[in-house]
Amino acid sequence: MGDMAALPPNMRDRFTEGERAVLYIVASDSRQHGSCGSSVKEIGDRAGVGATTVRNALRRARHLGLLDITDRPQWRARHLPNLVKIQCRRWLAWLKKFRPNLGIKFCPTGFKKAASSGTFGNKQKGGQPSYSRADGPSGRFQRFARRKPPSG
Repeated sequence: MGDMAALPPNMRDRFTEGERAVLYIVASDSRQHGSCGSSVKEIGDRAGVGATTVRNALRRARHLGLLDITDRPQWRARHLPNLVKIQCRRWLAWLKKFRPNLGIKFCPTGFKKAASSGTFGNKQKGGQPSYSRADGPSGRFQRFARRKPPSG
């Protein structure tokens, strides 16, 4: 995801691939909603990186003047996620010119549901477990199996 060209070529070499993936998520959210209001964990999950990489990317981009990060503290409650806005005019112009559809209709598909193999294990064909007594233990205490001592 880091090489999906969300950054102009002159800015791309300043970030690692994981950090570029984070900035791709921020750029796509900014294109859709005007700013990125996702938490560090949500951005990291979508980008496929850890929380530390997300924080490092946002810190470096803020230091370079690319992003504006607004803290949203709450009194006697958990703080709301920071609002991240793209501040660099060159980056915004580049996104508008070269990536006009960035973030629009971007839905990661995740994993596809596996097709049924035709075997159902201890479940009925409808997928629900069977509750008949014939399928399970008798419900009484089971005796331990006795081992014969090794002869020799």
